[in-house]
Amino acid sequence: MAVKGETVHRGGKLPYPDAKLEVCVSAAGYYLGYTDKDGLPWSRESHYFKTTSAASRALVTGDWERR
Repeated sequence: MAVKGETVHRGGKLPYPDAKLEVCVSAAGYYLGYTDKDGLPWSRESHYFKTTSAASRALVTGDWERR
């Protein structure tokens, strides 16, 4: 897991070389982030979205703010 508060965008390491940004979910909502090879959370790169469709749309369009 990345250091608390650290993002890949701000210099944190990818969990593995070919890791891709994806829609992730937590108790707080949906977000764009990275998971490790086991599917465990690695970093949260975006703010939270209310729905999976909003997060998916942001991922596809690139229309989102990095944290």
